[in-house]
Amino acid sequence: MKKPNHSRDKNPWQSAATPFPDPAAIREQAEQKAKNMSLPDFNSMTKAEIQQAFYETRVRQIETELENRHLRQGLEQYADLAELFTAITENILDLVALTDPEGNLEFVGKSHEIFGYERNSLIGENFLNYVHPDDLPRVLDAFKELVGSGAPPRTEYRCRCKDGSYLWIEARGTLLKDENGNLHKILFSSRDITRRKEELRRSENYYRAIFETSGTAIMIIEQDTRISHVNSHFEEIFGYSKQEAEGNKCWTEFLPPGDLEWIKKSHHLRRQDPGAAPSGYEFRFFARNRELRHGYLTANMIEDTTQSVVSIVDITELKKAEQAIENERSYLSAVIDNIGEAIVICDAEGRISRFNKTARQLHGLPEQPVLPEQWAGHYDLYQQDGITPLPREEIPLFRALQGLPVINEEIVVVPKNSRPYSLVCNGQALINEQGGVVGAVVGMHDITERKKSEEKLQKNESFLRAVFESIQDGISVLNNDLTIRYTNSVMQKWYSQSGPLEGQKCYQAYHNRDKPCPNCPSLRCLESGSVEMEEIPGAPYEDSPLKWVELFSFPIKQEGDDKITGLVEYVRDITERRQAEKEREKLQVQLYQAQKMQSIGRLAGGVAHDFNNKLSIINGYAEMALDTLKTSDPIYGNIREIYRAGLHSADIVKQLLAFARKQTISPMQIDLNDTVSNLLKMLQRLIGENIDLAWYPGNNLWPVKMDPSQVDQIMANLAVNARDAISDVGKMTIETKNVVFDNDSCKTHAESTPGNYVMLTVSDNGCGMDRDVLDKAFEPFFTTKDIGEGSGLGLPTVYGIVKQNNGFINIYSEPGEGTTVKIYLPGHTSPESVSAPAQKAGKQTPTGSETVLIVEDEPAILQMGKEMLTNLGYTVLTAARPTAALKLAEEYEGEIELLITDVIMPEMNGPDLAAQIHLLQPDIQTIYISGYTEDAIAHHGMLEKGVQFIQKPFSIGDLGLKVREALAQQEI
Repeated sequence: MKKPNHSRDKNPWQSAATPFPDPAAIREQAEQKAKNMSLPDFNSMTKAEIQQAFYETRVRQIETELENRHLRQGLEQYADLAELFTAITENILDLVALTDPEGNLEFVGKSHEIFGYERNSLIGENFLNYVHPDDLPRVLDAFKELVGSGAPPRTEYRCRCKDGSYLWIEARGTLLKDENGNLHKILFSSRDITRRKEELRRSENYYRAIFETSGTAIMIIEQDTRISHVNSHFEEIFGYSKQEAEGNKCWTEFLPPGDLEWIKKSHHLRRQDPGAAPSGYEFRFFARNRELRHGYLTANMIEDTTQSVVSIVDITELKKAEQAIENERSYLSAVIDNIGEAIVICDAEGRISRFNKTARQLHGLPEQPVLPEQWAGHYDLYQQDGITPLPREEIPLFRALQGLPVINEEIVVVPKNSRPYSLVCNGQALINEQGGVVGAVVGMHDITERKKSEEKLQKNESFLRAVFESIQDGISVLNNDLTIRYTNSVMQKWYSQSGPLEGQKCYQAYHNRDKPCPNCPSLRCLESGSVEMEEIPGAPYEDSPLKWVELFSFPIKQEGDDKITGLVEYVRDITERRQAEKEREKLQVQLYQAQKMQSIGRLAGGVAHDFNNKLSIINGYAEMALDTLKTSDPIYGNIREIYRAGLHSADIVKQLLAFARKQTISPMQIDLNDTVSNLLKMLQRLIGENIDLAWYPGNNLWPVKMDPSQVDQIMANLAVNARDAISDVGKMTIETKNVVFDNDSCKTHAESTPGNYVMLTVSDNGCGMDRDVLDKAFEPFFTTKDIGEGSGLGLPTVYGIVKQNNGFINIYSEPGEGTTVKIYLPGHTSPESVSAPAQKAGKQTPTGSETVLIVEDEPAILQMGKEMLTNLGYTVLTAARPTAALKLAEEYEGEIELLITDVIMPEMNGPDLAAQIHLLQPDIQTIYISGYTEDAIAHHGMLEKGVQFIQKPFSIGDLGLKVREALAQQEI
């Protein structure tokens, strides 16, 4: 940093003392202070103590040097800032001065030389001594306000020069305070505004001259509507002299009574909110001779006053001329609106200014007025094809505005709410007297009907050709001599090896013969004049798939005399039909076999339905009886034989119903998740986009051993059933998970055996099945679909595949509530994993003594559940219908602690039943049971999160744990 130059002149505002003390004086003071200091006794100090003392002395010395260096750097910056301040104040045009709190000048800038004083002669003087006497009271008040409040008011006043003249200045003061917040100095910044004041005075004279010589009548109006000043033109328009008007007239005296109210409101609004009031408007007024004239008034408030300046132009003659023009315009408008051509006119900027009546109709504009900027929103413009949007530069009106020729140009107008119109346009630019373009006009003629006739003719031809080409059978048009005139693409494809067909004889191109075929139907058609038909060999190529065709020959007759002018040969490929006839006998045999199997299947189903229900009850109760008896009990052996006989009888029924399982399989170990995932796209296409497919794969799924193609069959059959059950939109859900069946679990499902299973669940929210249909779901050839729409082998096929792979299947359904199919396939695990998940052998089922109400519409499950809970110590109430359950809950004298209810039942569903019973038994807890998957139920929205739920089939152990879990909530 540059060091300060101490030899240069000091600034007037600087202190007389230098900021740097004299080094010699500092040295003398230091020596004197050192002499007065007591020195340590070095003789009594150790060498280490002496070294430490000198070390500390040296550190203090270095610290002092560093402090001095920082001090000098700060002083150098201070000197530079002082130099910068001096340079600014010496070179700016504004007047900068520094005073004490009393207004005595301590510093003045060079610009003060404009007053003619030496700057040093002003130091110490009070600036108020130089203020013009007339301005002094106002300046003194402003100075007191500045010192008192610190607000920097801007003050204009006159300041005396050395020669006795005065200059106008504008001054603003800023308070400078010391470190304690006390007023220390006042910095004034002033500007010479003498020239501005003189210009203002000249401006006032200028505007006064304008006021008097203006070509319009000008009034200055006071707040009470009294006229205070008028110019000479006012006298000419209104007929009153200045003396008569100024101070004697209110401007409202000239207004008609009917206009007085709204003009007064505008006058009042202008005073309240000048920005909201109209600055100009037309009005009517009375001159002195009571003639009613028209004027245009412009009014504005005069700033910082309550006065308004009003300028009035007499437009009486202009209004008369406008009326004459308007009459002429109305006449021309009537002519334009009533001609048959559509007329559109725009101005020089291309803004549309006029549609005549015909153009409005063609462009779809409504009868009521529409703003010009909204016209284009009512229609679109297209090129001649009616498809390609018309660019702006190609719009006829725009082309005419550019001076380009517009002659018979065809466009299409498409109104938003009407049919399209084809128009032929002619137009030109509008030129004023000076040769400038002031707009453009385009006339348009509607050719829509003519275009329709032309297009209809073309469409008929195109339609016939399209029909001709779209027919999937072959068509040939022949002359009377059997020469081919035209063929469709099918014939070209079938007989492509014959080369171009047109021009050849039909027997040459189609049969590779040199003369007509024997028994030719076309020759017979020429002779008979009627349609002839014959089945004949197809294309004469060994590799051609066209082996046999059915040929129809139609005569083409001339109108009037029925003369045959040609032939149409209609050729249909019947190769597959001829081949199908060979298989007809085989199909007849298969049909007979299918009918026989259908009869056997229905007979088996009828016999097995009731028999299986009885066996389920026999086996279920026999199994529970075995669990309660000891092997030493006398009747234990009898019950065991009954149970074995029941199982054997059930096997006989299964064998009877499984007769359709005849397919050959190649089992292999597969991951069911991977196999199903690969089928998802196929299944989505099969069920359609209107059905949502949800896939919930289980974690760590055990492998299953079966033929992968059987998984395809299972999924395809179940997907088709789901699709047919859903009438419009719906959902199909696929789930997999590992399931362990123990002895208790198997008690509620006669076909299950203990072990590890992989469960595959397929659910839909379709129409569902009632009990009768559900009971026959697995019967071969049983179907609820119309004849020809279903074979009745879908679910029986699934059932056969599952049983063939040592699995079992459950199906749950209610009318209107959808269907859930659960398939259990044996899971292949390691020996460790087989034994580990095991049955809950070492875990005792919890018991209880509370009262439980079971509601279930399946009698067998209802009775089974009652006995399970009774065996666990509970008091069990049962109801087969919701209405019976409500009545029981109302009449039961004790407290019912728990409700166990099916979710889907006749009369009402489980949640609705639970809500009504809760009103009768407020402290009751609820467990829902269902054969549906939780996702399917949630899709119906019947269960909320946190509700206790147990899924069929369940074991006595699962039921006991769930009951205790629900009752535990009651105790919280």
